[in-house]
Amino acid sequence: MRFNVTDEELNAPMVEPGTYPARIDKVKDTSSQKGNPMFYVTWTLMGDAPPAGQKVFENFTMTPEAYWKLADLFQATGFKSTDGTGFDSMDLVGQVCRLVLVEDEYEGRKRAKVKTHLPMA
Repeated sequence: MRFNVTDEELNAPMVEPGTYPARIDKVKDTSSQKGNPMFYVTWTLMGDAPPAGQKVFENFTMTPEAYWKLADLFQATGFKSTDGTGFDSMDLVGQVCRLVLVEDEYEGRKRAKVKTHLPMA
């Protein structure tokens, strides 16, 4: 049986709830458990003091019901597709914004979850 979890996720320390500047460092195209297209984002928290450098993970499912989350990300980062008709998820690498993180529990383990995205300024 194959499990979709990385060592980085397993060993990531819990980031306290709060608002943090962050950069998208990695995007992976994949499918949701229901077979819908989605991409998986690795955020790196920025700054000069902890938790700078820590990773936060977020999924974006590409279904009409979930487009609000993508619109939230685009508005916060100022990202626009190059041709106005779509985008390549890899073009998101390097985008920055502030993440509002809340505490969440998944399979009995506490973790930071992105509640929303805010512009840097």
